[in-house]
Amino acid sequence: MGDIVPTPRLRRPAVSDLEAYHAFMSDERMWAFHPTERHTDIGQTHRFLAWIDRHWEQHGFGYWSVEDGTGVVGVGGVCWIGDPADRLLNGFYQIRPESQGQGYATFVLRASVDLAHDRLNGASIELHVHRHNEPSIAVGRKCGFERAKSEPADDQEMLILRRDR
Repeated sequence: MGDIVPTPRLRRPAVSDLEAYHAFMSDERMWAFHPTERHTDIGQTHRFLAWIDRHWEQHGFGYWSVEDGTGVVGVGGVCWIGDPADRLLNGFYQIRPESQGQGYATFVLRASVDLAHDRLNGASIELHVHRHNEPSIAVGRKCGFERAKSEPADDQEMLILRRDR
């Protein structure tokens, strides 16, 4: 029988999360499909947390810190893409390598779908996923996302997975 993974807790990120975020946002293993997105200094991570905080202040929701009972294992959730009147959200999740494959990404994406449908009047969610990132594509499909289109980004093909109401 395998280990029991505790139910993750989602909460608004805090300044005290900075070191935990930087540990996984700077880890090369996290960025195999997007190496230029890796945080190379803690200032990048600080700006990322500040951006998340501004979204929370402006809209009352945003990306969450994902905790497992021992600390922060990732970040994920939804934020508006462009004008909130367009009702389109960006879905995002980054789980530290040691915690991947344990259901955290699925948990945060399902919570994001619930938020979009229950509190945000059925806003649509898009996931922008590298075409070779099979684990991330599988999480999206498990949560009801379907391929909407492909688009080039930094000389790589990105898939847009979408879930509407």
